[in-house]
Amino acid sequence: MEDVTANIQEKLKETYDIIGQIGEGGGGSVYKAYHKRLQKEVVIKRMHMKSQNELKNRQEVNILKNLHNSYLPQVYDFLDTGDEVYTVIDFIPGESFQQLLNRDVRFTKEKVVKYARQLCEALVYLHGQDIPILHGDIKPANVMLTPEDNVCLIDFNISGFFEQNEIMAIGYSKGYAAPEQKALVLEIQERLKSQAGKEVGRGKIPETGNVTETLCLTEETGDGQETEVLDTTMDSIFVDNPEHQIDVRSDIYSLGATLYHLLTGRRPEDGRVELDMEELSELSSEAFAYILMTAMGYKKEDRFQSAVKMLEALNQIAKLDGRYKRLLWKQRMELLLSFAALLAGAVLFFAGKNISRMEREELYAAYISKMEEAAAEYDQAMFEENYAACLAVDSEDPRAHYESAVWMYRKGDFEGCIDKIQWLFANGLSEDTVTLANLYLLLGNCYYEALDYGKAAEALETALEYDAENTAIYRDLAIAYAGGGRSGDAIEVLDRAIGKGLAEDQIYLVQGEIANSRKDMETAREMFQKCLALTADDSIRMRAYVFYCDLDKNSTEALLENAAMLEKAIRELPLGSTGLLYERLAQMYINLEANTDDMQYSRKAIQVFQDIISNGMASYQTYINLTILYEQVREFEHAHEMIEQALDLYGENYISYKRQAFLEADEQADKEMEERDYHGFEDSYKKATDLYRQAGKEDSEMPLLDKIFAELVQAGWL
Repeated sequence: MEDVTANIQEKLKETYDIIGQIGEGGGGSVYKAYHKRLQKEVVIKRMHMKSQNELKNRQEVNILKNLHNSYLPQVYDFLDTGDEVYTVIDFIPGESFQQLLNRDVRFTKEKVVKYARQLCEALVYLHGQDIPILHGDIKPANVMLTPEDNVCLIDFNISGFFEQNEIMAIGYSKGYAAPEQKALVLEIQERLKSQAGKEVGRGKIPETGNVTETLCLTEETGDGQETEVLDTTMDSIFVDNPEHQIDVRSDIYSLGATLYHLLTGRRPEDGRVELDMEELSELSSEAFAYILMTAMGYKKEDRFQSAVKMLEALNQIAKLDGRYKRLLWKQRMELLLSFAALLAGAVLFFAGKNISRMEREELYAAYISKMEEAAAEYDQAMFEENYAACLAVDSEDPRAHYESAVWMYRKGDFEGCIDKIQWLFANGLSEDTVTLANLYLLLGNCYYEALDYGKAAEALETALEYDAENTAIYRDLAIAYAGGGRSGDAIEVLDRAIGKGLAEDQIYLVQGEIANSRKDMETAREMFQKCLALTADDSIRMRAYVFYCDLDKNSTEALLENAAMLEKAIRELPLGSTGLLYERLAQMYINLEANTDDMQYSRKAIQVFQDIISNGMASYQTYINLTILYEQVREFEHAHEMIEQALDLYGENYISYKRQAFLEADEQADKEMEERDYHGFEDSYKKATDLYRQAGKEDSEMPLLDKIFAELVQAGWL
């Protein structure tokens, strides 16, 4: 062993001092070293077989060198000494989870959820590259826990790159590898046997010609140590059986299996794993149990279809937790009956009492799933139908009410969302602490969008009291502090969020808002641009676009740039993420019209609001805005249509009649004297004033309406 280390030291002495060997596995030998130029400790891995395609390997390592993520090691170099190949990466202090598990260290459910989020963020980043990167061998031995209590996903020497369906390297670790990955290994072994005519086993290398790639098949033994099964070179393998092809969902399975081991203390069985929902729920929660069971689905189509989807579930775990959500895990929505049959099932529940609690729960969960689907597609009718169906099954279950609040938030009805959340609190429908944390998180964001930064901070501070591990709460609290001019507090909360493992893209998002609060627009733009370049999260991308466009809403040049950016964002993002972007874009055009007196911008704003209605994203304010805009461009007939629709859809209130009165006054003033008739104005004015008194609110426009009425009376029109 010392001779091998000395030999490597001699080959690499110009740049590295080899400290000693720290590991050995099927993929290669691992050494700790000191990088003289960088003056830091690194890890050098010597590959057991040298690739014959140096150009390809150089391309791979260059891709890896450009990766920058908080939960991945930095790759520094690829070294070819002529007869051996080495890669150089960061030395990660701490211990692997396998080492901790071997010492019988157990992890709390809060810790496992935290590590799950961090690992999932690493996969979102890897899978989101231009050429998606598959890790291929996620397991406790390949996840380090740093002294800061954050994870680092290591061992990229067996990572795979997807390009033209090519499999470049495969790791197989019993219990952690996805079923299709195991099947693929067996298939490759059979192919090698038939090709070489030799038995494949430990130390056996079949004879192959025309070698182009390195293929490492490794098996992990019961004690957590890797044992070499096969190390050979052969042409790239293209698998004929699609069920055996590995993809990002294979990584998701391995991540789920790793988290299962951390949570239960048991290594998963190899093959089809039968998970115990009740046991997992007791160890963590119903929501996290559902996430694990979905991640470890035997078939690829039964798992989360992307790391983004799994991260979304983890970030919304509060919404899913406790009695707040018991999602279906045995049945998929496509296996359920049609909506009409489901509704009939709800009626049967009340007509007879033979339906079990589980069947009732599954029925409710089906409606909730349909509500979420409708919200993603902005299908108002579908959402309301399923909301009503949920209430028919159980009007006191908070899940449907929460989805309704989220729907209001996404549509920009922040006042309605606030009222719904306060109603949930008042009726005691929110019980567990995680659910309460998520409700206060949503409430804080509503106040933030309404520009009430003080109340936003109060709500988010309360959310943090209920769930101190949710990085989204820290993130949004820091943003609320920044919005309220409390940049010092924002920095302190951001530091705490980073310590909790806040993702890099979200760090940039918060730093941009802090710079904005300090009027450092150049830094703010830089931070938001970095966030947009890095993030794979649609909700974060949406917020970064909004924050960037809010930096300057005054100069014509900035407004034109902002409008172009928002149009780009609307094209890029799925419909379910664009509600606020449409609203901001319309406001940009309204500001441009005010700056330039060019009516084309009012017409562009009208088109945006019409798109909002067409996409099912309209709120009451949408119709009020359209009324005002049509009035400005002197299209009075269309303005009347909009205010009538507002009255039909949202009922009578003083604001609608106030707008109708202003519209009548403006329209009559646009006519010749002999054609004017202000009696329509008088009717709307009287309704507005009566409802205004009942509302007991302050409105600076109402005295102006009184003045117009008095002048018309004095002039003899009324």
